[in-house]
Amino acid sequence: MQLELSRRALADLDDIRDFSVERFGLVRAIAYLDAIEQAFRHVLSFPEVGPVFPSADEQTRSLAAGEHRIFYVHDAEKILVLRVLHKRMDVKRRM
Repeated sequence: MQLELSRRALADLDDIRDFSVERFGLVRAIAYLDAIEQAFRHVLSFPEVGPVFPSADEQTRSLAAGEHRIFYVHDAEKILVLRVLHKRMDVKRRM
């Protein structure tokens, strides 16, 4: 199984990186992004670990990663990360 990031998810990670470096410094930003990467690995190992997210469609799952949630869909061959959003963001508006 492979993990693929949508363009929006890549942009989310860029934003998280930029904000974290500015607000908390490089070392903490790297540690936080590493935690998100660990969550990606966990999803790869256990694709159904995240429950179906009720505000999204029937197939979108979510998994907490620090102050963010990873939104993804999967099939037998790949996991597609749709977004990585802060827990305070309006998911319906941003999906």
